[in-house]
Amino acid sequence: MQQHRELKQQHPDALLLFRVGDFYETFGEDAIEASRILGIVLTKRSNGAASSIELAGFPHHSLDTYLPKLVRSGRKVAVCEQLEDPKLTKKLVRRGLTDLVSPGVNQLDPLLESGKNNFLAACTLEKGKQGIALLDVSTGDFFFAEGEDAQVRRLFDAYAPAEFVLPHRGRAEFAERFGSSAPTNELPDWASKHEQARQLVLDHFKVHSLKSFAPEGADLGLAAAGMALAYVRATGRTELGHIDRLERIPEGNRMWIDGFTLRNLEIFAPNQPDGRSLTDSIDLCCSPMGKRLLRRRLAIPLCDREEIEVRLGEVEGLLEGEKRAALRHLLKGFPDLERSLGRLATGRIQARELIGLSTRLQAVAEFLSTADWRSEKALWVDISESLHRVFERIAPEPGLLGKGGVIRSGYSHELDELRSLSRDGMAQIERIREREAQETGITSLKISYNSVFGYYLEVRNTHRDRVPASWIRKQTLVNAERYITPELKEFEERISGAEERMLRLESELYAQLIELLRSEIGSWGQNVRWIARWDLASSSAELAVSRQWCRPRFSEGSELELSRARHPVIEAALPPGERFVPNDIRLDTESRQL
Repeated sequence: MQQHRELKQQHPDALLLFRVGDFYETFGEDAIEASRILGIVLTKRSNGAASSIELAGFPHHSLDTYLPKLVRSGRKVAVCEQLEDPKLTKKLVRRGLTDLVSPGVNQLDPLLESGKNNFLAACTLEKGKQGIALLDVSTGDFFFAEGEDAQVRRLFDAYAPAEFVLPHRGRAEFAERFGSSAPTNELPDWASKHEQARQLVLDHFKVHSLKSFAPEGADLGLAAAGMALAYVRATGRTELGHIDRLERIPEGNRMWIDGFTLRNLEIFAPNQPDGRSLTDSIDLCCSPMGKRLLRRRLAIPLCDREEIEVRLGEVEGLLEGEKRAALRHLLKGFPDLERSLGRLATGRIQARELIGLSTRLQAVAEFLSTADWRSEKALWVDISESLHRVFERIAPEPGLLGKGGVIRSGYSHELDELRSLSRDGMAQIERIREREAQETGITSLKISYNSVFGYYLEVRNTHRDRVPASWIRKQTLVNAERYITPELKEFEERISGAEERMLRLESELYAQLIELLRSEIGSWGQNVRWIARWDLASSSAELAVSRQWCRPRFSEGSELELSRARHPVIEAALPPGERFVPNDIRLDTESRQL
């Protein structure tokens, strides 16, 4: 209970899951809250000389079931594990914080919606103006902006943050100016100070200047970015190599859409239970990465003609059927590589997921080496050496870390030997017995084991005169004698802890690989973003061909002219065989205003 109190004092705003043996326990107010949210039994226990204390817990193997429920309720949850094996210590088992999970900072699949970002929003407030940073720790997407209240509110509507983090002194003011249904947490006021926050950004990106992020300043926005990094690091996530870029959301070349318009145009969600949103109607992306990119582009559309033309050019380049079909066939069913990369950066990736990530990236690299993708290929980074490191070390069908079967056979001689000992121990004992029986002529020779002196040779009295002088007698029975040999003792020492040493060595080799890959994670991330970009381009090209859409032509004037225009949502929802009646639209500022 003293351990629990100390950890709770360090994280007073978090619900603390405290590992005790095979259970995660909660105490006091946390127990009352956990019982209410999870529907588990609330009991009481004696707390030494103190009065009784509330208690609620669940088995450790149910963590993946209960933790998402707690976070989904809006709570920040601290997970405290036993840091020592109870079998190896005679003292109280040492415990410590291993994870701090909140609605906006988590990498739990049950809490993350595929194809949608999970943003943490950090805010700094000054009179009439705010800085905002949006960070998705699961994918590495990181944006910042500055603006007045109305502009910032539009950003919140567009990106729908899962959690807000604010300086302590700004919480009440934020609630008054913006309100929010999302959970809100605080950082000490010093974390929002411009200089300290800017330094956090400099240190994270290992740069000496922030000019590449914001040549003309944007102190408030960069301070918010520093706050976001500070909050994520406070959760224990110090390895954040996948967050390798910080993008400013420009004020001038984006269409800033308010929440009222987003809802009424049904951009992301329909207003009726049986309705369809624009996103639903035009999303033909093959991967979650492409789907997220589409949502971000729809949230704050471009108003820069040059950039729009670049995107349209990418789509037009994929109208040719074979090229588009080959890419879409390759990407079909791709898992969420961005989130796998996030788990790799934070050291939370299992070997099976790492093999899946590497295999998909290898497949795209091989595709680009044979396909006609000259200009597009320039943005792909060669990561063949790091992929080779994965394939030479990780088994093709790896097991779970801590259970065995993660490292490929043949990579580590020591590991192979331990596996052989663990798997074939009895077979090796039998080989020793057969050899000794043949050399001594003792045909009835037995090898057995007991807890007193380990493995031993048992010789019936009729063969006692054939025992070699090198054998050491340990026990005399009525009809037999028992002996040990240096070879048997050495084998016993090797085999007794073989499995434990095997699992420990596997973990060490896996950790070494993860550390190597972290140094190259920026290149991996660039390739994953390449996949998202061209997945979305191929989705748009598929739309253009299947629904007979055309590339728009831009006018320098104020005229809007649409010929035979069709509504993308309504047309997609029509029953088979029913055609949408197209309409012409001609508007200008002089004679044809609506």
